[in-house]
Amino acid sequence: MSASIDFSIERVRCASVCGREDDNVQADNPDRRGGANTISLNEAKATFSAYGAISQLYVMKLRKPRLEEIPPSSASGMPNDN
Repeated sequence: MSASIDFSIERVRCASVCGREDDNVQADNPDRRGGANTISLNEAKATFSAYGAISQLYVMKLRKPRLEEIPPSSASGMPNDN
């Protein structure tokens, strides 16, 4: 199963979970690279699904999401602690 996170909800807290900085331009244009983040929002979602962070480099530096931060539709698809 792949994980997903709603980047429009609790966006301020997202950076400490996934490593992505809030960027309203990318929120409106999710394929755009640059700005506050080097990768696009869609790329960040894909790497979060695979690693639980926007990059493998961030995995050990970030915290796991709290239960209340996981949308109900995503809870069963969170990345494993492999």
